[in-house]
Amino acid sequence: FLIAAILAVSFSELKGLKLKDVGLIGICALFGISLHISLLLFGLQRTSAVDATLLLTLSPIITSLLAMLTISEKINSSHLLGIFAAFFGTAAYIVFPHLTSQNIGFDLIGDVLVLGAVLSGSVYILSSKKLFESYHPSAIAAVSFVVGTISFFPGAVVEYVNNPVWVKQISLFNIFSLLFLGVFSSFIAYLALEWGLSKVAVHVNATISYITPIIAILIATAFLGERIESIFLLSVILIASGIYLVTKHQPQLHPHFHSRTHKL
Repeated sequence: FLIAAILAVSFSELKGLKLKDVGLIGICALFGISLHISLLLFGLQRTSAVDATLLLTLSPIITSLLAMLTISEKINSSHLLGIFAAFFGTAAYIVFPHLTSQNIGFDLIGDVLVLGAVLSGSVYILSSKKLFESYHPSAIAAVSFVVGTISFFPGAVVEYVNNPVWVKQISLFNIFSLLFLGVFSSFIAYLALEWGLSKVAVHVNATISYITPIIAILIATAFLGERIESIFLLSVILIASGIYLVTKHQPQLHPHFHSRTHKL
């Protein structure tokens, strides 16, 4: 996040941003970065990968429903059908190989933590959508990275004090991994998310995220030699159909919203 913060502050549209604005965006970032990532990592330590992944697939549904309730985003029957089609396409692939397994872990606390991460991430997305009426997407991303860096710094110090020798074990591969995480997984990913959210409805963005497991599966198959399950094609069809239904007729954003957002 420090790498991402340096890049974001250097290239973002921060002109006219006041201290109160930083505070407002910072509160949003606490949900989207500090709380979301912390809850997710602690939750993953306690629960199974199957439980965690299934809970994470609920994120687009929860986010879409919250958008309908809190910011009055219009979701018609076609959109709802698309959202649930994409969800079942993802969930089916996750559950399929474990239907006959007896080793699926379960931990209530871990599951609650992951669900908390899902909810905090939804709050971040919805808050960002409202913030676009006044702030440039790159400014929201920049402040978010700074907040992330500050919030995680104390924990990093504690870990270093408890085990200072880990620094000597850093390899060239670790350095490149950190650069990748800072530049691509953080700076570019969050900036793209903020920019995309300013262009489409929340439920459209949420449903498109269901394509992520498909990409992950193909990468894992190509580079890690993992086996594709027989249900993969059905999952792809359901997810693709869901995304099509949701993006076919996108709701128009209010003209006032367009006039206040960025110009790239």
